[in-house]
Amino acid sequence: METLTLDELRELSYFVRSKKDGVREQIVDVKMILGFEGTDQENFSKILKYYEQEFSRFEVIETKLEKMKTVLWDAE
Repeated sequence: METLTLDELRELSYFVRSKKDGVREQIVDVKMILGFEGTDQENFSKILKYYEQEFSRFEVIETKLEKMKTVLWDAE
């Protein structure tokens, strides 16, 4: 199994953080749309749930990457 360098972990963390920020923006947009009258509440609620789950996944990945960076940092 190949290991990642600290720099690679930082780059991966940056990528995950930017993806997480994009999903956060999508959540805000969907919540705003849900506030409009005449919006298909059921479908947009499903979309919101999807983005919230995706956000949670990115949070888990980010946490694991931070732990990996800490282990690598301590090893150096």
